[in-house]
Amino acid sequence: MRETRNDHALISSGPHWQYGWLRRKELDEGENVAYEQPCGDIVLSADPLHYYVMILECREDEWGDRYICVSHDIEDYLAFARLLNKFSKYVRQ
Repeated sequence: MRETRNDHALISSGPHWQYGWLRRKELDEGENVAYEQPCGDIVLSADPLHYYVMILECREDEWGDRYICVSHDIEDYLAFARLLNKFSKYVRQ
């Protein structure tokens, strides 16, 4: 995975499963949580926000190439948590 730059255009963002990534709890190492990319590579993260979900972004660089990177915008995670909270209210009723 390559480093993102803020001047690269944001195409889309969403939870890891939207981009074909899998949460691999059996591969967690201590405080690091594991995700598997569609190509089979394993990504470890020490960010506690990633225990349940990793928000990813699709960005486009100046040459028109698209790439996936991890979102570091806390608002993305808060929006996802609010969505889950709304859904869980319907499930409990």
